[in-house]
Amino acid sequence: MGDWAKKAEDQEVSKLVDKLNLDSKSGEETDFDVADPAETSLLIKILGKGLVNTKLSLDIQQKNPNSPLHSVKTFEALHLKASLLKGIYAMGFNTPSKIQETALPTLLADPPQNMIAQSQSGTGKTAAFVLAMLSRVNVGLNHPQVLCLSPTYELAIQTGEVAARMGQFCREIKLRFAVRGEEVDRSKKIEEHILIGTPGKLLDWGIKFRLFDMKKITVFVLDEADVMIATQGHHDQCIRIHKVRGYTTFVEK
Repeated sequence: MGDWAKKAEDQEVSKLVDKLNLDSKSGEETDFDVADPAETSLLIKILGKGLVNTKLSLDIQQKNPNSPLHSVKTFEALHLKASLLKGIYAMGFNTPSKIQETALPTLLADPPQNMIAQSQSGTGKTAAFVLAMLSRVNVGLNHPQVLCLSPTYELAIQTGEVAARMGQFCREIKLRFAVRGEEVDRSKKIEEHILIGTPGKLLDWGIKFRLFDMKKITVFVLDEADVMIATQGHHDQCIRIHKVRGYTTFVEK
């Protein structure tokens, strides 16, 4: 069983790595000294994927005071919904990491507050803002309430996978990707609670086609903010989306 699980994990990581644009055309010279920031970020997240999936490793590191994953508090102290707690434990998180321990009380505060969070890769930033996203959804309202922007298709899909796993017991919460290849019926309003995607697609859906009311968004997450700001086009698009006020902002770097 152990060998089978390892093989399955290797295949999953292999699929993620295949998404990276590592190929060069025949005859072309490739500048290996210049790394694309978004692809670098995705690769780091892929390499750190085992921190979420391996319970034993996570427990050991969280008990080590010198580890960035060290934590002494519990998720129960955050007064989360039982369905969310069940999803967190199913992912292998038993206690919050340092960034989660620091960020989550603010992200879940009432009234909501804006936050900028910075921590090294693999310490649980994505899980922190995804948990906040899921916690803020009012399932009684059938319209988008949460926007999560990522710089690339691959990062958006990975964030969506984390949200799907964490919210697997929250059947009433609906999620939708806003990425290339995802089409919508322009005659109908979008009803999913959480939209995860790239700036250009969300800008089109929300402002150009008016498929949802941007002013009804209550949570705005900017994933990999440093990459977003440094990328021409994304910078202006994020500012345009953010100018539509009415939500709490979480910026992850």
